[in-house]
Amino acid sequence: MKKLFIQLVAEFRRLGSVVIHADFGRVLLCTRKISVSDALGYIDYILASVRNKELFHSVEIKISTCWEYLLWLDSVSQTCWKPPKGSR
Repeated sequence: MKKLFIQLVAEFRRLGSVVIHADFGRVLLCTRKISVSDALGYIDYILASVRNKELFHSVEIKISTCWEYLLWLDSVSQTCWKPPKGSR
């Protein structure tokens, strides 16, 4: 399980995203896109690419939250600004 997780994080990095935090429960990615709609399209591309690999067929991945800005210190100390409801 740990090896699969490490390969998944490496795949996210290979596809061009920055992994801010990763544990077995969640993965936070920075897409470096300007708008939320661009970021969501990019995340859809990343997830489709990961799901197409046979190695990751057993892994269930979904988008739970998208932030416009995220200030991250550690897994307990963070703050974010969510986009308005209509922009997603």
